[in-house]
Amino acid sequence: MGRHTQFASQNNQLLHKYQDEPRLWINPGAAKGLGLADKDLVKVTSDVGEANVQLMVTEAIRPDCLYLTPGFGHISKGLTTAYGVGASDSVLHVTYTDPISGGQALSQTFVSITAV
Repeated sequence: MGRHTQFASQNNQLLHKYQDEPRLWINPGAAKGLGLADKDLVKVTSDVGEANVQLMVTEAIRPDCLYLTPGFGHISKGLTTAYGVGASDSVLHVTYTDPISGGQALSQTFVSITAV
């Protein structure tokens, strides 16, 4: 199955046939514990922002983690296929710079989710 990756493929029309917008990955046990089900619409909230996104319940992720494909939620109208599609993970990221490498440690953001 085709999947978007990073920030470069969201305007690719072919990939939109297979994955039109991102889903928030959640483990089945974690979803059940929160009373959530596959395809539920949830609000993801961090210390710096929030986004509404549909759930994808999957064994492909640990129970204590969530995953959202990056690169969606474009506000550039020049990206005619991607404009306004999906939630942006960027609105959720707490800026944290790794003290050793100097790189952005984007997995340091803690979030909560609630049903919409």
